[in-house]
Amino acid sequence: MLSTTDVLRESTDTSEASLVRGHGGKVYVLDLRPFFTAIHATPDSTLGQNLISFSENVLARMIGRRGTYTLHKDETFFFRLKVTEEEGWAEATKIVNDIGSHFLRDSYKAEEFEALVLGLVDSEDAMDENGNFNFDLALESKTGLSKDTAELAEGGPDWKPIGEDADEIDWSGKWEQKAHQS
Repeated sequence: MLSTTDVLRESTDTSEASLVRGHGGKVYVLDLRPFFTAIHATPDSTLGQNLISFSENVLARMIGRRGTYTLHKDETFFFRLKVTEEEGWAEATKIVNDIGSHFLRDSYKAEEFEALVLGLVDSEDAMDENGNFNFDLALESKTGLSKDTAELAEGGPDWKPIGEDADEIDWSGKWEQKAHQS
């Protein structure tokens, strides 16, 4: 059996230095309780178990080898991603949207659920005095995403693609339309 600290490592390196400690990064929190309420289920009911299984499958599929996750009390997933905070938040939002649209169908409103079910915690705020991941501390320390990071995650005003032709593109927004010549 693996401990939560083992699951939420920064890498597959099992040395003590690779544990999520100090400035080790962010842990995303996916709280299923609002979904349970919306579908009138409990973690022990058949529908609730379906929600948990589906959520775990979505996490496994979308995170893959780029991160790790663990389930706490059949209500809350904690996961790490080996990407920037902005990319991680965008990925976490996709996970929530997949779960919401599957279980709530047309009544799913992303803007209502994302703030309820998705959070972020600095790994050092979730560690107890022995350096172990503490679920209760993580839930107490959970926050949303900063406005600047949210804009970047959504492709906001500072977003620019990178690549071979990126320097040749006029990013000023003052484009000219050229007539097609035959």
